[in-house]
Amino acid sequence: MNRIASTVSVLSILAVSGLAMGQHTDGVILGDEIAPADRAGWLALGDALFEPVDIDALTGDTGNLGVEYAWGYYWVTHNGDSVTGTQVLIQYDSDWNEVESYLQITNSPAWGHRDGAAIESENRLFFGAEAGEFCEYVFDPGTQRLDLGASGIIGGGAGTVRALAWDPNNEVFYTKDFGGVIQYLDRDGFLIDVAAESTVSAYGAAFDPDAGTIWFNAYIDTALGTTAPNTRLVEWDPATRALTGREFDSVGSAPAGTTYHIPGGLDIAVDGDCVYAVAMNQGGPVDFVSYWEIAGDCAGGGCRADLDGDGVLTLFDFLAFQNAFDAGDIATADFDGDGVLTLFDFLAFQNEFDAGCP
Repeated sequence: MNRIASTVSVLSILAVSGLAMGQHTDGVILGDEIAPADRAGWLALGDALFEPVDIDALTGDTGNLGVEYAWGYYWVTHNGDSVTGTQVLIQYDSDWNEVESYLQITNSPAWGHRDGAAIESENRLFFGAEAGEFCEYVFDPGTQRLDLGASGIIGGGAGTVRALAWDPNNEVFYTKDFGGVIQYLDRDGFLIDVAAESTVSAYGAAFDPDAGTIWFNAYIDTALGTTAPNTRLVEWDPATRALTGREFDSVGSAPAGTTYHIPGGLDIAVDGDCVYAVAMNQGGPVDFVSYWEIAGDCAGGGCRADLDGDGVLTLFDFLAFQNAFDAGDIATADFDGDGVLTLFDFLAFQNEFDAGCP
């Protein structure tokens, strides 16, 4: 891609905009579009990726709760339609073809396993359930199947182990049951600490390897219940024990005919320089999995600085950035990815402009 010499000072653009020291805080980033976004092939935090996957069509009915992606497979917890069916853990390949189905190792009388987490380097897969139940499965890389003989219930927290994430940086699990505290579990699944966070009602959790943070698959508003699409992804920082401010509504990607959906399990996956969320949605009439960009270049080969999409970096891209910034368009102008528009977004844009695009 060609690029003109960088003769336009970012400070001159700031002066023209009159917003050099201003800041936009327009709330959450809405993730309600199917990728790729119409911005020269690049995507941003909260943009939807791919088409959603109808999980009911794969498992045969509702009652699909958790999803984890590990060793190149999707692992879905299915409770057999709450009470009447058989609780199973189903292994799918990366194209959602069933590989194997396992009876869950659980004492849970109704729902069975909830959200999952994996320590891939140790070939371990974990799921939580009611009454603080914490289950460990062993993955056999030789057979590419679970070794049920080496698996079992190993520990547990307090209450239902619902949302679940493994933090390899701190070597700890985090679990959260709706709006309760975030519990810290050790490697064996036993409670060692808690952190208060009542503003997020979570069903799923996942570790973000790019930011070193935790994302929760949560309600937008608990008062809505299951009467409307009601899901968002929210980021929490273990270092500060506080929300980062990065979040986005995830209600926009659903199979045709979906009348409502609430959160389910969550995982964060990495493909090259693309970091994306894999979210289970418990819906009506179907449960489904949707995908959302978290970081990187998930569109592949995109050029963010080419905002007018003409294949060349020119003054008009600066003007397009200025217009987006002035309009408070976080999805387009938040180049440093912190969820607000500041001087640093201008600097990040200019750096990408100066570096050129492939």
